[in-house]
Amino acid sequence: MTDEASLRGALALGGKVTLESDIALNVPYYDTTSLVPILTIVKNTNLNLNGRKIYLSLAPNTQLLHAPAILCVDGATVEINGDGIIDAEAGDNTSYGINIINNGSLTVNSGTIYGATTAIQVQKGTLVIKDGFFDFAKTANDSAPAEYKKYIINAIDANWKNGSAKIKIYGGTFGHNYSVSTEADGKLYLPDGYGVVQEGDYYTVKKIANNPGKGYLAGSAAALNNLISNSAENIVISDDFNIGTAGAVTTGINISNGTFSIDLNGHTLTNVGTGFAFTVSGSGTHLTLKDSSKKKSGTIYGGKGGNNQVLNVSGGATVDIYGGNYTVGPDNNGQGNSCIEVAGLGSNSSVQGSYLAEGYVSVASGEYFIVQ
Repeated sequence: MTDEASLRGALALGGKVTLESDIALNVPYYDTTSLVPILTIVKNTNLNLNGRKIYLSLAPNTQLLHAPAILCVDGATVEINGDGIIDAEAGDNTSYGINIINNGSLTVNSGTIYGATTAIQVQKGTLVIKDGFFDFAKTANDSAPAEYKKYIINAIDANWKNGSAKIKIYGGTFGHNYSVSTEADGKLYLPDGYGVVQEGDYYTVKKIANNPGKGYLAGSAAALNNLISNSAENIVISDDFNIGTAGAVTTGINISNGTFSIDLNGHTLTNVGTGFAFTVSGSGTHLTLKDSSKKKSGTIYGGKGGNNQVLNVSGGATVDIYGGNYTVGPDNNGQGNSCIEVAGLGSNSSVQGSYLAEGYVSVASGEYFIVQ
């Protein structure tokens, strides 16, 4: 395919479509504020970018009323391969790389996709990302607020909630840290067993089992639980977030087997429940807590209103604390709670290190050391 007309014709037929040169797309003016696709795929297609580029042809300072999308996957099954580029750069206008509708399915195996601000949106259908690079287009990168980067990959909220818009990210590099949930339900686009590592200003999704020692980011309780359950050894907290369940006695984070290091990295974990923030148990369990931030502001707040604790350590587990702030509020009678408890007769559990703690420290049995 060498131009817009030949590409449009090939996509209408479906099958294997390979770019043979860079292709500029005309952007007509529409008197609507809606999203309008330039190219629509309605038949199953394997699109090979072949190192080429599809981009929007717009005169400088053009102002559009509508939001163009380079591609629309409309009820079809589409794969994208080849290390080319889909670039929705549109100056100061809103634009999309790809939109998925009518239960379409898109799998991205490689390539670079830029959007302003959305590279790929799922209105209704399924998106699977196995590899590639995804970010703001140039003007958006220069001028849009950084918090909008969570929309680089996006699902329509109501359809995500009812399950008709699905996203799974198994690989790729992104301008946003997708260990931070972008959805109101707190769920992640990452499948179980996958984590995010930071590489410069970008974030790469990797399978945890392939390299458990990497510094995986946790920007939400869901990400932290996923990393712990899949034995990610080095965890870096990348955002403030709540743990536990509001009004419930359930523990926020359970660690029961393995060796883990959690760097609070200047962030605050807040227990919103009325139980323990963390439980660490089992003779084969070793947790190190630290805070690498310059301001030393990393904090775990154990909550209040029940038998709240920051850490409950039992069953022979060991915890080393080297930095961080650990605080707990009163119970429902206004009485003091234990900040850290080493529990279980003869457990040989231990907590040691140097830290700032407010509240009571309770040791039911086992060893307890503080290095000041």
